[in-house]
Amino acid sequence: MINLTSYFLAIIILGLIVWQRGGDERGKESQVGRTLLIAGLIFMSLQATVHLAFAIGEVAGGDINGLGHLIPVIAIGLLGLLAWSRPLEGGVVVFVLGIFVLAYFGLEGLMLTWTLPVAGALFIIGTVLDGMETTHGASHGH
Repeated sequence: MINLTSYFLAIIILGLIVWQRGGDERGKESQVGRTLLIAGLIFMSLQATVHLAFAIGEVAGGDINGLGHLIPVIAIGLLGLLAWSRPLEGGVVVFVLGIFVLAYFGLEGLMLTWTLPVAGALFIIGTVLDGMETTHGASHGH
């Protein structure tokens, strides 16, 4: 339960940032930035895919409670959408969430949880590199 609570807290925090400040194009202006943001979304989708596989497997096996695995899939999807809207802030929120979830589950959950800190880091790095590239390009007349 604490895991889902942390996801929804992250969604609320990031949602409020997007609502207050609107979307942000940082991270999306250069090819490098866009590529790293997309890679971050791919890493987030890996975790969602595992939850989706659990849901399908359990429901196919007759356990209707497997539908509960769809909640993290929806949460990860919303988090990815919000992170795309505000890449730097989204990266920080996803990274912190990932570290929290990783610490909560420990090594037993490593297989499922390592993707979030990686995704958050990719969002942060993509935004920073995009800023450096667009600033560098603008200062050199590119």
